[in-house]
Amino acid sequence: VPRPARRVVVGRRRCGARASRHLGPVAAADAALAWLAASSRRCGELRDLDVGLAGLREEVARLPGALQDGATAALAWVEAEHAAVAARLHAWFSDHERLAQQRACLAALAAMDATAAAAAAPPADELARRLGLAAARLHKRVQAIADELPTPALHQLRIAGKRLRYLAEAFADGFVDVPKKAVARLVRLQQTLGVVCDHENAQARLVGWLQPAAAASRDGVLAAAAIGALAARHAAAARKARKAARRALQRIDRKRFWRALQLATGPEPASEADRAADAGAADPAAGG
Repeated sequence: VPRPARRVVVGRRRCGARASRHLGPVAAADAALAWLAASSRRCGELRDLDVGLAGLREEVARLPGALQDGATAALAWVEAEHAAVAARLHAWFSDHERLAQQRACLAALAAMDATAAAAAAPPADELARRLGLAAARLHKRVQAIADELPTPALHQLRIAGKRLRYLAEAFADGFVDVPKKAVARLVRLQQTLGVVCDHENAQARLVGWLQPAAAASRDGVLAAAAIGALAARHAAAARKARKAARRALQRIDRKRFWRALQLATGPEPASEADRAADAGAADPAAGG
């Protein structure tokens, strides 16, 4: 599976396991979710470097000539770091302990109890309820976020939107009628929020790389100056991307959109299991 797709696959599996958590022993479901979360973090580390490098090579070429030598040296350090992370990930995929955890995770997912009380509900009713709860979580975050779209709240809102999208795509087909336009708007929201997060993550990564990359360069001052210039570019791009994010939020924050996602009469009170699953939104790797 291509690297960018690995985390998406894991994210969709986490969404399915979280939605089905009530069908099996809680301990087994939590163990499966913990393993999937660890896998997401592992894949996410390399994915972030993939994304960072793809843009970094182009950005270095746009810097003033005086900074390009320093930027090239910093880029060489980042590429070496990328190779090291990739090697660790590939070794982890073959690790015996990881393979044993994977087998346990798959066994826990396969043991979901079809005789559980929740499983006895008609599929359309139960899926509509789950979809409504996910929509309620997103609605709550949309209503609470400040106009300036602060980074932590923006990240959590993006995760809530992604989880709702995955549910609509994976579970609603054939059971619950979700308009394609509503799903398309969720995809657009996820993409626009993702652009903001990608630029802010890139800025944070560059700041984190500044000292080690400068130390590894023959001209540390020039390398540091180049990294600082690149970080400033990402900060400006994030500010610009917030405008598109605000427009995407305005397009979904309408009664017709929420009704299409089974949120016609307001959010249903969540069960203990639902609240426990929702608490996972605090996990930075939760988005998949």
